[in-house]
Amino acid sequence: MERAKSETKINPHELDAMRTYIDGKMRRYNLLFAVNGGAFAIGKLMAGKDVNIAAFGQLTPRGLAIGMMVFTILMAIDIWAFGVSMRDHYLPDLVFQWKGQAVLVLICTLIVGGWFLVYLPISWTNGPFFVLPHGPEGG
Repeated sequence: MERAKSETKINPHELDAMRTYIDGKMRRYNLLFAVNGGAFAIGKLMAGKDVNIAAFGQLTPRGLAIGMMVFTILMAIDIWAFGVSMRDHYLPDLVFQWKGQAVLVLICTLIVGGWFLVYLPISWTNGPFFVLPHGPEGG
């Protein structure tokens, strides 16, 4: 299934494979972002003032962070395996090249890094990088 560089026509089977690849990739990325977004919303609720922590059961912010780091790593593995499989079996030299691989690694590294910051037992209002003001009274 060797393709010449100057060839511009894609046969119908490659076009169907490309549609399948794009659809599968988008579904996986959408799941990654939707679950992380939902978990972020839960974490934001947990960090709010006057929150009833019993409403979250045994879930803690650190537990949420661990779960989301594991989920994100598993999704990165799944997306990588899907991309490699599509490239090796259906669309050689067309999909999941180094640019797509780099984007996947960077996105997942940023997400896992963000959840790792949630996991760390650091008070971010008086953390190692900055100090937030304490309101209009100054105190």
